[in-house]
Parts: sequence; structure tokens; C-alpha cells
Amino acid sequence: MKKKRRKLLAAILAAAMLVPQSILPASAADLSAAEPVYEVSGLEAADVQDVSASVERVSALEHGTVNIRYRMAAPNSGLTALYSVSDQSEGASYAAFYVNNSTVGLELRSGGSQLNTFTAADQDVNDTDWHTLTWVFGDTSTILYVDGAKAAEASTTAFFSSIAGADAMAIGGLLRSGTNWHHDLSISEISVYEEQFTAENVTEYVDAFDQTKADTAYEVRGVDLTAGAPQDVSEGLSDVAGLSNGTVNIRYRMNAADSGLTGLYSLSDRSTGTTDATYAAFYVNNNTVGLELRQANAHLNSFSASTYADGEAISINDTYWHTLTWVFGETDTKLYVDGKLAAASAKTEFFASLSDLDTMTLGGVIRDSVSGTWYHPCVIDEVSVYSEVFTAETVEKYHAATQWTAEPELDMENAYKSETIDLFYPGYKNSQYRIPSLLTTQEGTQLAFIDERNSGTQDAGNIDAVVRRKEAGETQFADSVTLIDLPNNGGSAAFTIDMATVQEQESGRIFAFVDMFPESSGLMNTNLIQPGVGYKKVDGADCQILYTNPEEKEEYGYISDVEDGIGHVLDNNGEDTGYTVIVYPYAAGVSLQEKGNLYKDGEYRGNIYMKSGPDAGELRVLNTSYLWLVTSDDDGKTWSDPVDITPQVKPEWCVFFGTGPGVGIQLHTGDHEGRLVVPVYTANKNVGSSQSSAVIYSDDNGQTWHLGESPQTVKGNDRATMNSGGMLTESQAVQLDNGDVLLFMRTNCSGSKVYVAVSKDGGATWASADTIEIKENYCQLSVIHYTKADGTEWVLLSNASGNGRMNGRMYLGQVQADGSISWDYNREINGADEKFAYSCLTLTDSAADPENPKFAIMYEDDTDGSMRLKYFEFDENYLKAGTVTPEEMDAPQLVSHDVQIRGEGTAEIALTFDQVIMAAGEPQLTLTMGSEEITADYVSGSGTDTVVFTAAVPAGTVGILRLTGPDLENGMLENIQGMSPALTAMVLFANTEIDLAGTEVTYTTQHSSSTAENTDGAAVNVIDGNPATYWHSTWGNDEITLPQSVTLKLPEAKTIYKVDYLARQNSSSGRIKEYGIEVSTDGTEFTEAAHGMLADTKAWQEIEFVPVEAQYVRFIAYEAYSSGTESCSLAELKLHEYSDGVITPGNTEELQALADGAADLEEEDYSDVTWSVYAEALAAANAVLDSEMPASQSLIDRTADNLKDAQEALTDISRAAARFDEIRKQEAEYTPDS
Repeated sequence: MKKKRRKLLAAILAAAMLVPQSILPASAADLSAAEPVYEVSGLEAADVQDVSASVERVSALEHGTVNIRYRMAAPNSGLTALYSVSDQSEGASYAAFYVNNSTVGLELRSGGSQLNTFTAADQDVNDTDWHTLTWVFGDTSTILYVDGAKAAEASTTAFFSSIAGADAMAIGGLLRSGTNWHHDLSISEISVYEEQFTAENVTEYVDAFDQTKADTAYEVRGVDLTAGAPQDVSEGLSDVAGLSNGTVNIRYRMNAADSGLTGLYSLSDRSTGTTDATYAAFYVNNNTVGLELRQANAHLNSFSASTYADGEAISINDTYWHTLTWVFGETDTKLYVDGKLAAASAKTEFFASLSDLDTMTLGGVIRDSVSGTWYHPCVIDEVSVYSEVFTAETVEKYHAATQWTAEPELDMENAYKSETIDLFYPGYKNSQYRIPSLLTTQEGTQLAFIDERNSGTQDAGNIDAVVRRKEAGETQFADSVTLIDLPNNGGSAAFTIDMATVQEQESGRIFAFVDMFPESSGLMNTNLIQPGVGYKKVDGADCQILYTNPEEKEEYGYISDVEDGIGHVLDNNGEDTGYTVIVYPYAAGVSLQEKGNLYKDGEYRGNIYMKSGPDAGELRVLNTSYLWLVTSDDDGKTWSDPVDITPQVKPEWCVFFGTGPGVGIQLHTGDHEGRLVVPVYTANKNVGSSQSSAVIYSDDNGQTWHLGESPQTVKGNDRATMNSGGMLTESQAVQLDNGDVLLFMRTNCSGSKVYVAVSKDGGATWASADTIEIKENYCQLSVIHYTKADGTEWVLLSNASGNGRMNGRMYLGQVQADGSISWDYNREINGADEKFAYSCLTLTDSAADPENPKFAIMYEDDTDGSMRLKYFEFDENYLKAGTVTPEEMDAPQLVSHDVQIRGEGTAEIALTFDQVIMAAGEPQLTLTMGSEEITADYVSGSGTDTVVFTAAVPAGTVGILRLTGPDLENGMLENIQGMSPALTAMVLFANTEIDLAGTEVTYTTQHSSSTAENTDGAAVNVIDGNPATYWHSTWGNDEITLPQSVTLKLPEAKTIYKVDYLARQNSSSGRIKEYGIEVSTDGTEFTEAAHGMLADTKAWQEIEFVPVEAQYVRFIAYEAYSSGTESCSLAELKLHEYSDGVITPGNTEELQALADGAADLEEEDYSDVTWSVYAEALAAANAVLDSEMPASQSLIDRTADNLKDAQEALTDISRAAARFDEIRKQEAEYTPDS
């Protein structure tokens, strides 16, 4: 065994010697003397390396360990066998140890049988860094370690002995009859042992390659030498003076360029002069780096470099940070500058070669009889001296801190992209959101339409149609306005879903189409959805049929004679039945929620769209899908009553009829110029296999609508009867300048490519359908068309380009003379590891700069587990932008921070930046806690991306620790190019959480008393600090329903201002929607501190309220998200104590104005239910306004939003009541004959 290997094994396997023999596996009893049965090192595998001559060394192994240290020549190299043993005459008898981008795996086969095959995905190895992999083949399992960390374990144990006829061994590939799995790579080492490594052995093995983890002989950090003199550090001289071999590292920056000769670090005999000089000086001189090692003036080891070994000029004559390393080996001395080899000397003399050394210096060379000290102002981040001889690999790692390779980035000099914002997000108006439609009007106003999903993100439940509006020139969207809001029964609701919008250019009217379902699960349960239209023709008019039993189609009558928004129900003989229905709420002077309300002789008889609960209608509509329409004639400021256009477009065979969702178009050229075209899709009773794209169109400015044919006809399918053949579903349309209408479709039949149909007659029929070379992941897409002033014609498309709904991307294509599209540009919307689903593009401005049109996009992103509708604006130059390589780094940006309280009153503050930070001198942070100012001192982290400070915080202090800024008067904090981070005022740490030890927990019900994880368990789980345990109220008992609650009794009263809530983590079942928090000082009299809605997410949520003294805190679940659920679950609660400075008071002007508006309202004009909700919201607002305690802006805003929503939801019954009285009076005037 080589000397190197003996030394290495002694180091990495010493841990095994400390384990008692009695508990070690027989094969791992003592590894200190173990030698590999096979090893190889230092290979550049530009091709498969055949090492079959050594295969017999390993082929009989039944157990053991395989270590591989490697690096790929390029990222994304694909499947690469790092090392393999095989029967080269067979295609499927081999053991291959491989990487495939971010996946590490083993495939061990014999005769085609999988004997030991497993992988570890999502490993951080898809790069060109060095990595160490270890497979341990044990008695009961095989374990894979990646860079020292356990990554995967398989229950199989087969090793090389299981491969019949193994006669080949290879590095960098696989020798067999088939592909060889090769890509270029470097191998530092491969070693195979018959011994089984323990986890400790693996850790030591990996650490042995990182020499920077060795103990330093001498080290000094963060020395600021800009004040005017070198620094004597002779107290450390004895630790290094005797070194014959080793390494010297220096990280520094000069205070000015062109500083000249500067000794960064030196050892000397200060009594010597110019003729008998004895010293070792490590120096820089503008762009030259050098070493002078002299004994009695004789140069023992002196050399310098102004170029790298490859001839490139060294460029360090600046004020940036640089790293230098001298490695004194057994045969030479090497100099590295910023990670690259600069020079090598055949001399090896080091400090031990110098006699009578008595002085060690930073920033100069001290000799008493010499006036010059080689000093110039500089800063030393680190001087470290090791007895180890660093390898090139270690030097590369050490120098990484000051290496910056400018990565190409988008050239944004003439391009524009706004910041990405969350336009709709969980918790906005206490709801979830999905399905974007983004429309720019003739006035330049942007309208962002969306599904407001009040009972969760699923495609059924309490879903309303809403819109946010932003006029041209404005920077923010106004709050959402509700277009349609149907009744619901605790999550089971009539609902609308999926909007498609278009503007008619002549009149300016905006049309918003939306699917509508009576109370049901919509397409989530198609067995409950019936085919048909639900209308009949009566005297040429479409009249909606009402049923006593829609499931059996038992007709009662139909709605007719609509006057002032109220329709009469006639029987099938045309006789008035006494029933009336609110058909158009606005026209009837009532709220949107009352659409469909049914009355019998003026008495409420439920809602025609509801089949259960208190609003179940005595008469109901057909349980099928409908297409509704609302319009605006004032640029989206106000909206019409919903109109049902189903009978115009839906065939009787059709079960589902829905929008495309997104936007429609108005044809701008050709025989059908002016036609409105809106994408839709249909399904017959075979819903899961018959979905068919089409468009509806109008040739009379939207007065009437017609259904066109489906591109299914091009494929030979009949949409009315098909039950196979591939679906064409959600789609978007554009018209080219040649008149062709193109329909871009989501499909499951195109081999993961976007499917496009072409119509020559404005969308009525389709001439062709085929794929284009853009990936399609069975997800809605968006596409728009525009023609520039120069006559060029373009199409812009957005969709998910990754594996599944990931990695949004925009594709810009120019339309060619033959009508084809050349997709020459594409731009990522979000990252490859970020989620991306539905999207909608809009052209916002083509007039301001005709050659560089402006756009916006709204898209779905649930990367963090909660669906967010993100939005940004951009121009065409952004889509076409090339790349540019920056000359300088950006200023450091704070990425995250962490504060830990250590011991009695010491706060450790870790600030993590987006790049390496250098610290020297005594940089500090200025902090506040309440009214007290605190200073935090720098401790460590220079040369990394995380720097650590500590501050003394008085023990037991309750409050908010805030950063006010850095104090760099006596120190520095900067990146390697000297730019300081912008640290602005921010909250670092909230030391307000109440210790709940000794807290008693009571409850209304609990499903069990279990405290086990992932179990419907006890109420006490809500304060155990474990997110995996949770309280679940009793379920499965019809007599036990919501509300349910848990009550916390603290050991003593506290002033509480906030409760943190965490939902159950392993399921959304029982997740709380509507909550209340009540407090008490005596456990008898409780008052409400907060009431509202929680977001449908498993992330922590904060509930802030006006500070109140309490010993008892009750958390009440009034409603759960799951439809019909009468139980609830809750994982964790945290309580927070108020103290001065914890709350920054907010502005109450808007809230005060809303509260003052109550004086103009009369209770008797509104329904009891809606007035009750409004009164509660008003009381909460007055509590905030009247409190002597401060209220934060977030609390004020939430209270104002709740009051505003409650006021908007008020149902004015005064006009409807008067109208019904009028109808009754009119009816009383008629005789039976009349």
C-alpha cells in the first residue's frame, strides 16, 4: 500500500477503532489497517477507460464499499457511468455506478434481472465541482452517501459477486454490448474495499479531501492596516518558524491601486540589514506577486509572477479582494493567484531554512536597520499557515471566495420588465384564486379577471367571478369587484368558473363569459351533471325550465314575463303559478347573491340553483353546465346583470360547455371582419374522452352567438358521440393578417406538442390541425397576435415548458409570408424548479413606441405550495434581448437572516447575502429593542456569504429586535469588489412568543386523546411544538358539528396582541376557514378579540388584534374549508405578548371614514343576515379606532377590508319589498276571469 494511502486510511478510519469490538460488524471491526482491493487516482476520462485487467480483484466481493471522487466536465452531461463492472458480451449483466445530472444511482443486473438498483434524485451534483460518492454494500442493505450525507438506502445487498461472468471493468463508462454511458469527466479517486464503511468512516473519508479543515499552524483574521503602519504579530512566530513544508494563504485588498511594493506577510531577523538580510516576505507590487526568502542575503527561494502559468496577465492592481497561496512541497514551491497557478519554483525552502527569526509582521517587513518596511495601506482578511501541503483541488476551493466569473445576463439597456408582483394570493379578501383572464381595453385599462375560490382551490365550491382594474398610467390595480356571486351552503354552492373576455371595438362593450354550475361538484363529479340545455322555446323566446325534480326532469314550468328583473313562473299551460324569480338582481334592485331567489306569493322558497341546505329551491334548474355573460359599457367600471346565453350555443347532447379560458378576439380582416370569437370546449356524456375545442362567434356585435365546428372533425371525430381519439380542450385563438384564424389547444393526443388548428372562415369550420415545435404539458396556454408599424406580424405564446406544470416560458414568433410562424425568440417567465400553470398575455400599448410594443402577463405559480397569480409588464425588446457580460458585480443583497438567543441575553445574528462578504476591522450593526439602542459586534463569517454578529440583549426582555443599519466607522463589510451591502431598517427577531409551559388546554370535543404524529388526536397537541401532531374535533357524529374550540389557560395573565396558527400538515381535511379568538381574565366572561378568515394553506398564519390582557385564550373554528365538513383540525398555536415598541402604529384615516359611513345606513333597509355581519365588522372597526393601545397597519387594513366587504355585501331589501307589495296589489285588482 502506498504511503499516501496508509496515511489517508489512518486518518479517515480512526473512528472505527474507537467503537467497541462487540458492537461492530465482523467485517468492520478494525479498518485502520485496511487496504483497498482496487484503487485508481488522477484520471481524465475523455473516453471510457478500460481497466479490465484488474476486474478479478473485485468480481468475487459479496460485501464492501465503493468510493468515487469525480467531477463532470460540464453540467447537464446526462447519464454517465463513473465506474462499472460487467460481462462485456452481455447487454444486461453489469454494475454501473452512475450520475445523471442531479440523480445518483446504482444499477446492478445479471442476465437482465434487476438485483440491486436504486437512485437518489435531486442531489446537488449537476455542476463541475468535485463530489464524493460512497456505496456501502452491507449484510441487510445498500446505502448511498453523496458528499458525506446519506442520500438513499435499498433493502437489496447484491454486489459484484452477483454478476455472472463479470470480465470487464471500466472508468467513465460501461463495457458491454450496448451504449457505454460516457461523458467527459475527471476522476480524483476510485477505491473499492471489502470492508463495510460506517457513516463515521464515510464522513472522515470525505473530510480528508478538504485540507482547509485541517488545523492551522497560525491564523489571523480581519486586520485593518489602513491607519499607517504594519502590525507586529511576533507572538505567533514560534508556531511556524520550524515548518519545512506547508502552505501560506493570504486574502487581502489594497487601499489604493498603484500602491507599489507591499509586504503582506513576513518573517524576519530584524537585526539584519540590506547586506545580510534574513527574511521571508510574501508581497505584491501592483500586478506582480512574489516571494523573497533570504538567509544572510542569499536567495534561498525567491520568485515572482506577473502572468499566470498559461500566459494570461495577472490583473490585481486595484482595490478588490484577492487570494494568494504559496504551497511549499517536497519538490517545488507553487504560487496561486485567485485560483489559478501563476508560477512554480524548483526550490522548496520554507521557514525552517531561515535562522535567528525573531519577528513576524502583517503589512510589511520589519528590520531595524532598514528604513523602508514595504508598507502601504491595505486590509488583511486572512493569513493562514498550514503544515499540510495543499493540493490544487484544495487551493481551488480556498480561492473560491474571491473568484468572480461574470455570468452573461440579459442586456436590459433598451428593454423593460417590471417587478413581478402577486396580483391575487391566498388570503387576499380571505380567498384563494385561479384561472387568469387579462384584458387591455381600448382606453388602455387593464382588467384582471379571476375565479375567487372562497372554499379552497378546487374546481368546485363557493367560486365567484371577480375583476381588478388598473387604468392607463396608474401603477396599481384597484381592489377586486365581484361580477357574479351565487348562494352557497357551507362550501357546497352554485358557482361560476373559468372566464374568457373580449371587447367589441366599435361600441367599446366588454364581454366576460364564464361557466356556471348549479349546486354540484361541476366537472369534479360528472355523474351528477346532465346533458341538455334546460330551456324551451315559448312564442319564439328562450325560457328557462324549472323542475320539481331536475334529476328525473320532472318539469314544473318555466320562467317568463321578466319585468324589472323579476320573472314569473308559468306552468306548461302558460298559467301564472304565483312563483316569481329574481332573474336580474341589479334590475330588481337587490344584491348579486339574490339571483335565482324563488318566491311564492312573496314568500322566500329557496334558490333555483341550490339543491340542499336552507336555500334549497322548491323549484330548480336542470343540473347541467351553463354559459353566462356579463358586460360593461364604461371601460370595466360597472357591470351588467349576468345573462345566460346557453340556449344560443349549447347543443342538447352536450353535458359540459365551457370557456377556453383566457381572452377572445375580434377579427380584424377578411370576410368576417368585426366578428367576435371566443374559445370554448364541449363534452358529451363521455366527459373524460370527448372534450372538443371550438369557438363561439357573433356577427352582430355580441347580440347573438353561435357555436362553430370543432377541429375534432379534421381528426375524423364527431364531438357529439366520440368516446376516444384524443381530447382537444382549453384553447386560445388569434387571427393572422391573411385572415386565417389559428386555434392553439391543450391536448392529450399530440405527443406533448402544442396542437394548432387553422380556420379559413372565421372559426366556423377548420381546414387543418397539426402540432408545432413547442412543448405542451396538458395545461392551458395563452397566445396573442400583433402587427407592428413596420408591417411585421408576430405571435406571442406562453405556457409551461418544463416537466409538467413547471418553468413558464414565452415564445415570440414572426409570421412568414406563407402563414407559418418562425418561433425565433423565447424567454423564461420563472425558473426551471418553479411551478407554472395557467397564464394570460395582453398587449398593453403599441402606440407609444410602435417598434417596441408593451405587454403584460398574469400567471399561476404555486411553487411555495399556495396558488399565487403573479403579474409583470414587459416590452418586445425584453423578449428579444441578448446577453451582456457585466464588468462589475452588483451590490450585495440580503437574502435571509437568523437570530438565536444564546445563553443569558446574547443574541447571535446571522446575515446571509447573495454573494461572499468580506469583513475587517470592527464592523457593527445598530439595533433597537423597544426604546433601547443596542450595538452588535462582528464575530465571524468573512469570506463566506453569511456573517455573524452578537449583541447583548437584557435577559427576559420582551420585544422586537430591529436593525436600523450598519456602523462601518471602525470596520468594513463589503463584497470582493468593495461594495457594501444596503442594510435598511428591518425586523430581525420578535422576542414576543409566550412560553406555554404550564398552560392548561380544554376543548369542546376531540376525536381521540392520541399525541402520536399524523393522528386525529388530542387538543393538547396544539401547544406541543410539534407540527406533525394536531387536534381534531370529533367527526363522524351527526350530532357534533361546528363550531368547535380549544381554550388555553396560561399560568398568569399576559397582555396578548397576536396568535400564530398552523394548520394540520399531513392533510387539508378539517382545515379551518372562519375563525374567532375570544379572551378572558377569569375563564367565565369572554370577549371577542378577532374574527375572520384563514387562508387555505399549511404555512403559519399570523392573527393580530388590539392588545388585550388575558389569562384565557379561546380559538374557535366556525367553518372548515372542505365542503360540508362539520369538524376541524389544528396543529399549533402560539401566543405573543405585547410590549412597548412591538407595534408600529398605522394610519386609521380610511378605517375612520368607513366607520363614519355607517351613520348613512338604516338597518331596516337591509336583510337581517347581511346587517348582522356588517354590525360585527363595524364593532370590530370601532374597537380598533377607540383603543388606547396601538394598532399595526396590517390590522387596520384587515379591519377596513372586512368592513368594506361587509358593507358591499349588504342586501338592500327595501326596493324588492316595495316591488313585491306592488305586485301583490296589482294581482289583487284582477278577477278570476281576468
